[in-house]
Amino acid sequence: MFSSNASFHALIPVLLAVLASGCNVFDESLVPKEGTTGNSLGEDCLGDDIPTFVSENSFVAIDTSTLRNDRQQLSCVGQSAQGNDGFFAVEMTKDKKWHFHVKVTAGTTADPTVYVLDQGCQDSVCQRGWGLNECLPGQDEHFSFFPPHDGRYFVAVDTIGEGGEPMELLAVEPECGNGVKEHSESCEDGNLDDGDGCDSRCRQEIEFDASEVEPNDESTANANVLMFDGENARVTGEVGGKCDFDSFAVAVPANGAISAIVSGDCSYDMSLALVRRDGLTEIQAVETAAGECPEIDGSEDFARDLAAGVYFLRITTQRQDEPTPLAYTLDVQVTTP
Repeated sequence: MFSSNASFHALIPVLLAVLASGCNVFDESLVPKEGTTGNSLGEDCLGDDIPTFVSENSFVAIDTSTLRNDRQQLSCVGQSAQGNDGFFAVEMTKDKKWHFHVKVTAGTTADPTVYVLDQGCQDSVCQRGWGLNECLPGQDEHFSFFPPHDGRYFVAVDTIGEGGEPMELLAVEPECGNGVKEHSESCEDGNLDDGDGCDSRCRQEIEFDASEVEPNDESTANANVLMFDGENARVTGEVGGKCDFDSFAVAVPANGAISAIVSGDCSYDMSLALVRRDGLTEIQAVETAAGECPEIDGSEDFARDLAAGVYFLRITTQRQDEPTPLAYTLDVQVTTP
């Protein structure tokens, strides 16, 4: 998992608990059941004590409680990170996904966040897509990163609240097309072809009236790709609390319009967002109160006359806990003038 000239703790077995209920974002069968050695993360990416991690499908025990709070004002996180931060280095290849899973200790209220800095180690490069704090305190955090160039990057594990926590960390570079489904992939068919049910990024392609496939909570990384029957697509799914997003990729021709209607059990406050082609920026979110399902009307200004490309629809509830998931149906129509 790592190599460094820093000293490491003794080998300890780590028993993993089942992923938090209501946050059904990853296939639990892909989560390793035992950890490996714990390690001391580097104090800051400017120091010389930075361990270098390599991809390995197992967790390591980490502890930020003895580290400093070196960096906190990071626009990529979306809010101030007041906790102690620890760093490790990763050699990355342009556009080749890395996935980071930070697991909190059961019973704690740690609110982990993950962000990436490049070789210059400047906070200013940590822009949209270079960091994430999506879930609630006491929940795991998952983050996929696509490096814009080859090179050495520094990855930080931080917390939103003050202080530090013992946690567990998985850092993996999944190989789409190798025939083995890995952490953060929603499918794996042994090739990089599009249109055969599993696309070139190992995202599930959903036929008309089929069910969503987890994980599908990160737009560019693992959104389910909707396959259309003429102008129409339909998918069924379930969505729970704040950490349980469902994302769907929708191909739109030049000057096209998107209509999307959610139906089914809408007994919680819900949100249906249209997300730009970068997979990160919301064009518009339609939020509804309990008992009303959200929809996007293709005649609205924000949903029509779109530039050609792939957009994303993102569904979640507005619940701040982990409720029983709601069953829904999403009907999508893409039209051109």
